[in-house]
Amino acid sequence: MTEVGIDAIEIRTGNLRLDLPNTFAPQKGEDPEKYTKGLGLMGSSFPDSYEDIVTMAANAAYRLMDRKGLEPDDIGRIDVATESAFDNSKPVSTYVAGCLEQVYDEDFHHANKGERKFACIAGTQSLDDAYNWIRAGRNRGRAAIVIATDTALYARDDPGEATQGAGAVAMLIDEDPDLVSLSLEQGYGWPTRPTFSSRTSSSRASTASARCRCISRGCARRWRTTSRSRATSIPTTSRTALSTPRSRGWCARPPCSRTAT
Repeated sequence: MTEVGIDAIEIRTGNLRLDLPNTFAPQKGEDPEKYTKGLGLMGSSFPDSYEDIVTMAANAAYRLMDRKGLEPDDIGRIDVATESAFDNSKPVSTYVAGCLEQVYDEDFHHANKGERKFACIAGTQSLDDAYNWIRAGRNRGRAAIVIATDTALYARDDPGEATQGAGAVAMLIDEDPDLVSLSLEQGYGWPTRPTFSSRTSSSRASTASARCRCISRGCARRWRTTSRSRATSIPTTSRTALSTPRSRGWCARPPCSRTAT
């Protein structure tokens, strides 16, 4: 049986960087080792005014295809996983494909395009989708690109403020992968009732309905859980992505003509 998994990975971060131990910690009046040793962080990446989840995703995907020598016809699926909103309409993957089409002579009209929006697990689910698509034989010999891209911004003085940032990771999912093969077995987690202290304010909490099916007991139960809002998205100001001649990177600036490098 042919193995399927991650064949290659490329990343793209924002153009701006915040030095956590030398800049952020002094401003907060905190020990720099809280970030370097406690959290294992040296800096946070932030998008510049011309960057967003689409531009970072497109650049990561381009790096991936360029390094592997791939053309659009080699890709049969583009999946994007994100917690950040873009236009609340088309999937981000369609914009990524549009960016790539400005560089390649071919288009991605033949490729499936989708988006998953699920905090923390959307990337894993997109990997599962691409894996199952190939294992089912529906890829017609083509590979899949899975991209996780986000811009996370916490409230000022929030405990998680140092973990905010922006970036994109593009993964090539294919047969006979070079990096890691994925197993047929998939795990699952047992949901539990969350607990909250008296410090949890009603203004920062939202009520959501959750349903759990207990596999071992064969029963279904339903409860209501309260989850705290964690992060917000940095809004984008433009819907246009283009390639700049100098870096062959995309930005959200107004359209301009592209010249060959």
